[in-house]
Amino acid sequence: MHYLLIFFLFSLNLMAVDKPNVVIILTDDLGWGDVSYHGGHIPTPNIDQLAEDGMELNRFYSNPVCSPTRASLLTGLHIFNHGVVRPFMNPAAEQTGMPPELKIMPQYFKEAGYQTALSGKWHLGSAKEEFWPSNRGFETSYGHMTGGIGYFDHTAAGRLDWHRNESTLREEGYSTVLIANEAINLIKNKDQSRPLFLYVAFNAPHTPIEAENNVINELLNIKNEKERKYAANIISLDREIGKIINIIESEGILEETIIIFFSDNGPVFDIDPIAATIAPDILDSKGNTLGLKGSKGSAYEGGIRVPGIIYYKGVLEKSISNQFFFSDDILPTLLTAVGYDKDRNFYTGVDRWESLKSNNIEDPINV
Repeated sequence: MHYLLIFFLFSLNLMAVDKPNVVIILTDDLGWGDVSYHGGHIPTPNIDQLAEDGMELNRFYSNPVCSPTRASLLTGLHIFNHGVVRPFMNPAAEQTGMPPELKIMPQYFKEAGYQTALSGKWHLGSAKEEFWPSNRGFETSYGHMTGGIGYFDHTAAGRLDWHRNESTLREEGYSTVLIANEAINLIKNKDQSRPLFLYVAFNAPHTPIEAENNVINELLNIKNEKERKYAANIISLDREIGKIINIIESEGILEETIIIFFSDNGPVFDIDPIAATIAPDILDSKGNTLGLKGSKGSAYEGGIRVPGIIYYKGVLEKSISNQFFFSDDILPTLLTAVGYDKDRNFYTGVDRWESLKSNNIEDPINV
């Protein structure tokens, strides 16, 4: 009986190890034209390389603003089904968050035997503990809870917003670098007995637009100061994403890791004058849609069609998909990819795993 128990536990452990790691890299307000593989003027060689190595999702659509996209990603539900229809405000101003009764991505992955971790932006509620990442399936969380923070002082609305496992953390550094460093440490020190689910949510290039001086000084050829700072912000983002990809490869787990990259909405580009009056620093953003109509906050393509890539070496690579793919499709698609077969009728998102592997195009399903 003792030997049977050992064999059973060993089998469970082996099954968990055989599942692919999942790394989701989410950017904040990165526009269709803010990456150079689309023809944008800001060089993004590491994101470009990911697009070349993986499958470029040419028709990837997010929601028009941040919190709704994050909720769709994590729940697999359409914006009107999960009820998060706008960005959450400062917790001092409102006490709401993503409905805690909704089961979300890290909870599914924990059930499937995964180590679960968040590095970066949450923005799905922080006023009550029931909304916190640690109570929604993440074993560890690091970063900030609200929307746009200062990249250096880590404050939002005059309050420090930087934490580890929801405990306030006073730490120096540029947030893009800190978020990437946490992700790198998690990958290097992952639990060897379990696959890793890692959600890396950068706040770049969300306002306030701030950048490291050494990067700004590389771009003196850009005469407009705001455009120079915006470009430096994205260049740092690209470099840190490159470091995450490199550590996955150097740790020898690239072939057993699914990497997804996308932006939560379109760029700040064509801003309503009222919004600019309420948040004047929004005018510091110099996002680029490469001619797509609209921008962040708009349901036109400029606001919702965003850069998207999925890479699974040997399975999804060196290709372009024109499949319509929405942020709520990610959860059901990933659960099929890792062999999780429970709660399959709960989502409004569509499982696109087989159509991505065959690179066939299926009609979108309207909800």
